[in-house]
Amino acid sequence: MRVFITGYGLSKISRWFGETLEDLAFKSVKDIENKGGELREIDALIIANSFGGILQSQNLLSSLIAEDIGFSGKLTMTVENGGASGASAILTASSLVKSELAKNVLVIGVEKMSDYIGSVFNHSISTFMNAEHEAFYGSTLASGFAILARSYLSKYKYSEEDLGAWPILMHENALDVPHAQLKFKITEEQVNSSDIVSSPLRVLHSPPVSDGSAAVIVSAEDSSIPKEKRLAEIKFGYLSSHLMELSLRENLEEFYALKCVKDALEKGSSIDIKKVDLIEISDDYTISAPIIIEGLGLSDKGSGLRSILDGRYRLGDKPSINVTGGTKSRGHPFGATGVYQVAEVTSLLSDGKVKGARVNGELGLVVSMGGIGTVLSGILLEKV
Repeated sequence: MRVFITGYGLSKISRWFGETLEDLAFKSVKDIENKGGELREIDALIIANSFGGILQSQNLLSSLIAEDIGFSGKLTMTVENGGASGASAILTASSLVKSELAKNVLVIGVEKMSDYIGSVFNHSISTFMNAEHEAFYGSTLASGFAILARSYLSKYKYSEEDLGAWPILMHENALDVPHAQLKFKITEEQVNSSDIVSSPLRVLHSPPVSDGSAAVIVSAEDSSIPKEKRLAEIKFGYLSSHLMELSLRENLEEFYALKCVKDALEKGSSIDIKKVDLIEISDDYTISAPIIIEGLGLSDKGSGLRSILDGRYRLGDKPSINVTGGTKSRGHPFGATGVYQVAEVTSLLSDGKVKGARVNGELGLVVSMGGIGTVLSGILLEKV
C-alpha cells in the first residue's frame, strides 16, 4: 500500500516561556488547518516527544494532547527515541496505515526545553548516553560529540577552524525560513571566538535550546482525503541502532547505524542515495554533518568536511543539504525535530512555503539521529 503526506503544520521555533506542551502542539495543528489540511478525517494520533516525562513531569502525552485538540477516543500513542523520535513516530504512522489499523494518522512532534537552567537541560540530554557508565561520570552529549570531533580532525588532518564552515552555511540557509529560530548570519571570527563548550566544540558549533511543534498527516492510498491533498509519498523508511557507549565502538569517525539505514533504504526502495535531490540531516554539534555526509556515500571517508569547505551542498546543488538551517539554526526541539525535517522536505518538494521556493527535484531524504549516532533513521520521500 502506498503512503502519503497529505498535510503539514509548523510552529515557530523559539523559547516559548509562556506556553505549555499542549499550547505548542495546538500551534502546529492549527497551522495544518490554516493550510487546508483534512483534520476531520484523522483516526489516529501519535505524539513524538523526548523530555516530557523528565522536564514537565508529564507522561501519557498522547492522551493529554488528544484531549486538548478534541481527539479523545481515537487510537493514540507516544513515541520516544531521542532526537529520532519524530522520524520514528512517522514510520510508526506509516506502519499503522500499511497494516490498515488507520487511514489517516496525525503525527505531532513537540518539545519544550527552555524553562530550565543549564544543569537541568544538560542532565536531560545526557539521558541519551549510558546512565551508569557515561553520564554518571560527568559525560554530556556535547563532550561525546567533542570526542568524535577531536578524533575526526586528528585522523583526517583538519584544523579546529575548519569546523566553522558548516554553522556559517546553516545560518545563511535559515535567513528566509519563517519558522527558524536563529535567523541571522555569523562569521568565521564569531564561530572561532565563541565560548568553548567541550573542546574543540564551541557555542556556535552547537544547536540552541529550542521549543517547538511540527505536525504531519500520514494517509493511506485509499484514504477519504482527496488525491489533490497529497504532497509527497513515503517511499521507504528504516531505523537502526548501534552501541551507546563510545568506548565500545571500533570507529569514532562513522555511525554504524547509518550504514545499516543506507543499505536498507537502497535495497528497499531501489533508489541510489546519490540520486536524491534534497536531504535533511541531524547535524548535531557540527561534526555530525561530515560524518553523515560520508556515511550516505556522498563523499569519501575523511573528505566530508573538505566538500563542505569547498562550498558543496548549497541550495541548487545535488544534493542540497539542510537548506532550512539544520539543527544548528532552524533549531532542535529534540522530539519534534524529525517531524520538522519531514514537513520541510515535503514542502520543498511541493509548495515551497517553508523557504519561499520549491526545490527542482523529485526525491528527498530525511536522516534523523538519536544520541551520539546511537539511533539513525532514514525516510525517503518522493514528489507527487
